[in-house]
Order: sequence, then C-alpha cells, then structure tokens
Amino acid sequence: IVDCDWSSDVCSSDLDVGATSIKWTFANPTFERTRRRSTPRPLYPTTLVDFIAHRARSRNCLSLGVAFPGEVRAGTVIDAANLTRPMGPGTERSADLATAWTKYDLEQALHHELSIPVVVVNDAYAVARSSDEMHGRHLFVVLGTGCGVGLVDAGEVVAIRDFGDDLFRGRTLDEAVGERARDTNEQQWKQSLEGVIDYLAGELSVDMVHVAGGNARRLHPHDLTTSVPVVIDRNVSALRGVFRCLTESS
Repeated sequence: IVDCDWSSDVCSSDLDVGATSIKWTFANPTFERTRRRSTPRPLYPTTLVDFIAHRARSRNCLSLGVAFPGEVRAGTVIDAANLTRPMGPGTERSADLATAWTKYDLEQALHHELSIPVVVVNDAYAVARSSDEMHGRHLFVVLGTGCGVGLVDAGEVVAIRDFGDDLFRGRTLDEAVGERARDTNEQQWKQSLEGVIDYLAGELSVDMVHVAGGNARRLHPHDLTTSVPVVIDRNVSALRGVFRCLTESS
C-alpha cells in the first residue's frame, strides 16, 4: 500500500468497506492502486458517507462502487452486521448503531452527496461477482473480520441471505471463523473452518468451495479436509467485483 500522487483524470472509485479496514482504489485507463485505512469506530452512516465523499471528490471521480459488509438490497442496508458492534465481532451490538443503519439507503445518500452514478452491494456478493466461473454451483467463503458468503450458479451470482449470525457449535459463523478466532487459536480456527464449509456446502448444495478474503492467504489446500472440493482463491476480490457491478449498471 503506497501513498501516490495520482492524476486528476480518474474515472471511478471502488471501495471495500470492512469492519476492520476500508480499502479503495482510484482507477483510470492506465493503472489502479489500492489504499487502506482503519475503519472509524463507531461507524455511523453519515461518517461513512463523509469518508467516501471526501475521497471521491479529491480525485474527481465520475462513478463509485461500494462493497458493504452486511445485508444490502437495492443499495439499502438491511443489517450492518459487524459494523453495529463497536468493539468487533463477538461483542455486544450497539442499539443506536443498529437503528441508524437499518433501512439506510447508502446508495442514494452517496448519489445525493456526489451527483455521480453509485452502486452499493454486499461484499461477499461482490467477491462472487468477481469470479469467472461459468459452470456448476460455486460457494465463496470470504474470511476477514467475520465470514461472508456468496454463491455463483452457472455463471450467475445468486442472492442469498446473510449467514454470519447462524450458530455453529454454539457460536455464530462470524465468531467461529472470523479474525478474532484465528488470532486466538489458528489450528482451532482451521478446524472450525472445515466444519463451517461443510455446513454451508450442505445448506446451499454446491459443487465447489472457494475460500477468499484477507485471511485466505493464511491457508493452503492441504490445511482443509472437507466433503466438497476447496480451492484457495486469491484471484477474486470485492474491489474487482464491485467494479464489474458498476460498469454493468452504467
């Protein structure tokens, strides 16, 4: 991650909002660079809008794509998931944050602020959208602060519910295979991941599982013994996927 003196003829900005950090790119026809900053806490909707708008204006962006870590429908946040937990996954939700985010039209708020085309989608949906898989039914398990899930069936991304709060051996999936669990005991985290993959594969009847996200780099295929084939997929990303969503919407 580098601090660059980018030119002002930027055509788009793509952001991946996480509960731990926010990554973004400013893209023009010749290059794309990525920057990262810790996610502000607590993160209210207006805080995120201001954060994004400031950076989009600074580079004269003409369009904007945002991958969001929670349930999103038509650009509106239904549940902000771990963003409502100021101290991170496994801690108490803030009722104030949950109320502020519920049914918040983030896409419209950003469009109103910037007057440019905006697309907001779930982050795991964006990761799945970045895939080039055209055959079969593919599950994408996105490992970061929590656990995101995306599904591709015959080359099409399928809208599915948020699985992060499902219970697995007495813990939510976010708690079982999120960053806090990995940091506490990496071997136990890998064992939990095997079980979570089998659980999700059964729930969604998939042919193959792709493990992606920031913590995928900590894994090798031989680390996992599961009922379905698993690949560690470092070629998919929320930034790439949200860019595809953005270009297809224009």
